[in-house]
Amino acid sequence: MGNTPESIKEKVFKELDTLIELQPYAFTTDDLHRRCEKLLKQAHANFVGSTISSARKRGLIEWTGRVDNSTRPERRGGMIKVWRAISGKAD
Repeated sequence: MGNTPESIKEKVFKELDTLIELQPYAFTTDDLHRRCEKLLKQAHANFVGSTISSARKRGLIEWTGRVDNSTRPERRGGMIKVWRAISGKAD
C-alpha cells in the first residue's frame, strides 16, 4: 500500500465503503476493481487486496466462506473470496 498515493488510497477506501453499503451481503474484489478501474491504474498491483485486508481487520467485512471465479481477464478465472458486511456495520 505504501507506493500508492494518499489521494488514491482515500478514494478507493471511500469506494469500498460505498460498495459495502450497496452490496452488504456479497461482493468480491472484482466489484471493487470495476468501481475503481481508473484509480487503480495509479495504485500498486496488490492495493485492492490490502484494502480488503484492512477493512477485514477493522471489523467492517468478513469472508462469507464462499469463493467465485474472477471475471477479470488478468485473473484468468482464478478463485476469489466473496465478502460481506459484518452485521450492524452496513446499517
